[in-house]
Amino acid sequence: ENENEEVYEEEYDEVSFNFTSYVRKFAVPAVVTTYVNLLSHYNINDASTNHQCLKMLDMVARKCEHLPMLYQLSVFRVFDRILSDTSLDGKSQHKEMVDWVRWVTREFFKVAMQSPAVFVEPVAWTKSHRDCALVQRAYKPEERSAEKERDGREG
Repeated sequence: ENENEEVYEEEYDEVSFNFTSYVRKFAVPAVVTTYVNLLSHYNINDASTNHQCLKMLDMVARKCEHLPMLYQLSVFRVFDRILSDTSLDGKSQHKEMVDWVRWVTREFFKVAMQSPAVFVEPVAWTKSHRDCALVQRAYKPEERSAEKERDGREG
């Protein structure tokens, strides 16, 4: 070997990867709006496009626990178009989408049964994880916080 040549060795460090934390970066109104806009073209989109769009929105809703971020007027307008579209009846390529839209809509009304205040949410973007958690609890305080307060007063 030539004396003047330097030998470089690559070093690797293993780091843990938190997938949920990574996906939460996409749980923001701008991204959700983009995916809902894409889904609004469900009738001309390729089936795989609709599938991928639903998967991302489902990740935001379930994995990130940001389902209330979908409780927006613009989202419900798209959902209404999908659920009102009789041409989708019986078409297997749209079954996943229709079922998912029904699920989100049902979840909204479950919260509304507990707290009618949720009907205000569609006109104001729910932005943070904390806001989503509050809406999902039907605006009730966190149980852990209430238990800590109660335990603190007793002691």
